[in-house]
Amino acid sequence: MRSRVNSILVLLQVLSLVTCLGLWHSPVRGQTGNSTPPVASYGEGVQVLTDTEGVDFGPYVRRLTHAIRQTWLAKIPESARMGQKGKVSIQFGVEKDGTLSSVGPTVESKSGQKELEAAALGAITEAAPFEPLPIAYHGRFIRLRLVFIYNLPPEQRHP
Repeated sequence: MRSRVNSILVLLQVLSLVTCLGLWHSPVRGQTGNSTPPVASYGEGVQVLTDTEGVDFGPYVRRLTHAIRQTWLAKIPESARMGQKGKVSIQFGVEKDGTLSSVGPTVESKSGQKELEAAALGAITEAAPFEPLPIAYHGRFIRLRLVFIYNLPPEQRHP
């Protein structure tokens, strides 16, 4: 019975993350306290850090985060399924052809829990390559920030 209750709690927390990664376009102005200010924010957990040149990346970001989310759900460590809390912020680049940039994803803010960070990093690297960047975008790559939330209440999810 206890494992069933824990499974239900994890499901609710995963649904909470899915809501957190809900995607809509909302320009962000100014510094956010992180190392790189976002150019555009797509929901609470996704930010484009590169100048989008006026191209709407909303549909692209939705598909990219869906692929990452599917991979991440399978990688969530048992400790998180049992209630371990944490927040991991990852920065990564996507090249024009959809491959990860040679720098690869990097942990921007650490949770202090290696397994949570490994699951977030692994979700991005295993979901790649992604589809090519939108044709209307003329840049060589985009830089993104994704925030992975593990069992945190809403008031603790923001920087």
